[in-house]
Amino acid sequence: MALSMQETQKLREAWGDKPCTHPQITKERGPMGQHSDYACAVCGEVAWSRAELERQGKEVEKLLNQEG
Repeated sequence: MALSMQETQKLREAWGDKPCTHPQITKERGPMGQHSDYACAVCGEVAWSRAELERQGKEVEKLLNQEG
């Protein structure tokens, strides 16, 4: 399940400044349907490339496979 840019924006607005461990990562769908960034499906933060997630010690495939 990829999230649209509008969906991640709504998640960010609803989540606010609370800390998040980003337990569920998904792809973010851009305006033309392309998938370029990863986003947290809990708080809506968008900023990661796959390489950045791996540098942070995240198990990308495990996080992506947690999609509902």
